Amino acid sequence: MDQGWAALVAAAVAGLLTLGGAWAGARRQISDQAHAAHDQWLREQRQQAYLTLIDAWDQAVGAMDQLIDEWDDIMHAMDQQGDSDEFHEYIVDRVGGVGAAVEHPLERVALLGPEPIDAAVQRMDILIRGAQRWLGNMAAPYARNREWGSLWPDKMDAFRQARAEFVTAAKDELRRVPRPGKR
Repeated sequence: MDQGWAALVAAAVAGLLTLGGAWAGARRQISDQAHAAHDQWLREQRQQAYLTLIDAWDQAVGAMDQLIDEWDDIMHAMDQQGDSDEFHEYIVDRVGGVGAAVEHPLERVALLGPEPIDAAVQRMDILIRGAQRWLGNMAAPYARNREWGSLWPDKMDAFRQARAEFVTAAKDELRRVPRPGKR
């Protein structure tokens, strides 16, 4: 009878270990599937956010460049209408709208990350806010007669460089192949 009990205990232990292993394996599989689904969702969110930011950036930079092209005409028209005192406020409002249009896409990309993208987004944010302040300052009455228009091409170069850095970081992130089991 001792051999019978030993075989029965061994079979029971083996059965419990098999069930425990199956349960642990099933939990791991469910966890891996949930992780893979989340990674796919995050990748799609990032891709959409990156594209939205690039579009918003291009529109914002284009709007500021157009404002520079129209600057003298706007100032002249406002002077002719006797509204020259409102020129600064007009420019500040117009560039404020440009900045607002790119603010949400910048925030969304910053929320979705990852870190290599964050540096590019911070640079873009600093540049757009700096351009807003710079244009506002150039519209102030004390700056109107200064030759500052030649500085704009340098700002446009910085905008193009920031966009290129962002696109490179985004491509690196989106082209990175996920590896199974790596979290």
